[in-house]
Amino acid sequence: MDFLLIYPPSYTREPEFPIGGLYLAHSLIKNNFSLEIVNDVIYDNIISFARNNIVNSTIAIGISVVSVMAIKDALNLTKDLKKLYPNIPIIWGGQHIMAQPGETLKYKYVDYVVIGEGENTLPLLLKALKNNSTVKHINGIGYKSNGRCVFTDKQKYTALKGIFDLPYDLFDTNKYYRKLNLGGEKWLSAMYSRGCPFKCSFCINSTIGGINSKIRYHDIEHIIHDIKKLVNKYNADSITILDDHFFLIEDRVIEFCKQILKNSISINFRATGRVDSLSLLDDSTFKLLHDTGFLCIGAGIESGSQRILKKEFCHTS
Repeated sequence: MDFLLIYPPSYTREPEFPIGGLYLAHSLIKNNFSLEIVNDVIYDNIISFARNNIVNSTIAIGISVVSVMAIKDALNLTKDLKKLYPNIPIIWGGQHIMAQPGETLKYKYVDYVVIGEGENTLPLLLKALKNNSTVKHINGIGYKSNGRCVFTDKQKYTALKGIFDLPYDLFDTNKYYRKLNLGGEKWLSAMYSRGCPFKCSFCINSTIGGINSKIRYHDIEHIIHDIKKLVNKYNADSITILDDHFFLIEDRVIEFCKQILKNSISINFRATGRVDSLSLLDDSTFKLLHDTGFLCIGAGIESGSQRILKKEFCHTS
């Protein structure tokens, strides 16, 4: 195993379907790296998994980090892993690093940070570490040199073109089924676009210089391939679409629904969007969404105060 990607345990959250890890895994496998993903709320299980899977040839350990209380858990895990494997670099990535790269890299046991999307960056970093070569030319990372924290240029975001055959077999999907009040008993998650053109000051998409301030869409061919895979191979009966703003472009919403119906995919969906965009959808589009299997549409209502909305750059009323 070349790389171990860990989602740290935390008493503040249940294990979440590791969408980001799947895309990283897809990229690493394309670049001939082997990996495992471990996502567990029990600390000892993760340490045991590491002991049983990390070998002398393991290039690095990755930690996916979110903010708030999970930081403490990630720090404790990183410290213990560094004690067990002092010669294996530890790489942090995830949303917290996008927001606080400088602060994160100062942590004693963190060797590298990957800032932003890692599909283009991580294979290059692992190749450099494997060959014991310089990393200063790799965009999208932070590293330590002579006691200083050094950051390279921003990495270009991932092009979402073509079909991504995501390696769901790297973990047990049964662990992530959710039974909700509406819909089936086997909800899984998927993501079919990235980014958001709005610049709400509290949102992760507004960090790292607006690199994620444009929506990038997966091809409809990928979406249908992925949904069929989740349904036919992994028995999902409902899918939560994790896009930041699924309903922004009405024509694309309509095309999604028509393709689901055309391919006779009979499952439930839920997705989220902004109130102002949802208010612009035609009644016929809402009927089409219903006919396609959408049971729940979520909308973030950030504040009832126009002053706060203006201050947070939400561009809505």
